Amino acid sequence: IYTDNLGGASTFQLTVNVANGWNMVSIPGLHPTDQNVNTWWAFRDPGANVFRYAGGYQSVTDAIPGTGYWMNTQEPEHITPETNGLQVE
Repeated sequence: IYTDNLGGASTFQLTVNVANGWNMVSIPGLHPTDQNVNTWWAFRDPGANVFRYAGGYQSVTDAIPGTGYWMNTQEPEHITPETNGLQVE
């Protein structure tokens, strides 16, 4: 298990690069707004669901920190969610 002391900070900025097509993504903590996949990945392909694997692929609407998800994009993106910081869980 890897842990890091963020200098006592309980929030941080996040920047993510995703490729065109399906990407394995996760969230490191709690978004200050909510955990909906549209909040986390507003740039994703609106015609494709976000999936997790649990004995089979399951469509999800909310993300859980540390869980892996398949998310589709229509073009490469360099994303920095517009927040005041993500809450470390």
